[in-house]
Amino acid sequence: MKKFLLIALAVVMMMTLAISAFAADPVILDSRTSAELKSTGNVTVNVTDFYAETVYYVEVTWGNLAFDYTQGTYTWDPVNLEYVVKDGSAGWVDAEYNTAESVTRADVIKVTNQSNAAIKATAEVTDVLDGVTVETAVDGVAGTEFVLNSAAPATVGGTAEVQSKEFDVTVGGTPSGTGIITIATITVTITAAE
Repeated sequence: MKKFLLIALAVVMMMTLAISAFAADPVILDSRTSAELKSTGNVTVNVTDFYAETVYYVEVTWGNLAFDYTQGTYTWDPVNLEYVVKDGSAGWVDAEYNTAESVTRADVIKVTNQSNAAIKATAEVTDVLDGVTVETAVDGVAGTEFVLNSAAPATVGGTAEVQSKEFDVTVGGTPSGTGIITIATITVTITAAE
């Protein structure tokens, strides 16, 4: 019984292979012969679409993010019996030194994309010291994320262009401690752009 079923199945499979297909009239795309289409000189072929594996290469360069707080100049107010800070004498300033060669200011986090795909950079500020504010800005506007386009050219042989942008870090408020202290933690996360 098994042999009979196997033979019947084989016959059915062979019959499906013998089905003929007929085309209508042939379509002639070019009336020239292959000899007429041959080239004897240099040929330039433009490739407009290609596939390449995605390679991520992103560099995050940190300014030293060192800030100095000046308590300001105080004067005694004998009427209200308190010390008063002179206007403009208290506040935060960027420290005057910088350890990162590719960053021009201490209050900057620079993200550079040399990938062949777009990326998204996100800055998150956590563990902020009481009395202090720490914020990030992008292009002069308060913000915590930006997208950098691919550095790869649009076509093979095109010109590649490194993409970069910066988070500006600003500090405000009055710290509760003195000396060299950590006022916040900033985490930069890089993900594929959607």
